[in-house]
Amino acid sequence: MSSGDETLDFEAAMERLEAVVRELESGQVPLERAMALFEEGRKLGDACRAALDNAQARVEKLLERADGSVDTQPLEPSR
Repeated sequence: MSSGDETLDFEAAMERLEAVVRELESGQVPLERAMALFEEGRKLGDACRAALDNAQARVEKLLERADGSVDTQPLEPSR
């Protein structure tokens, strides 16, 4: 998840995405700015979705053990 050159964690990306949505919903944004915000919002949304998918896969991996024990294993990136 990146905004510019910095990588954002899930919570920071969601916070930024909410700020983007608020700005767009204000109706006070010039067209070029609105287009840039829309593009940023799509990227943030995609990154958040990927983070949630990754978290879900990690949970599923934890629940996968047939013998009842819980053991974490590194998850291969989905990309």
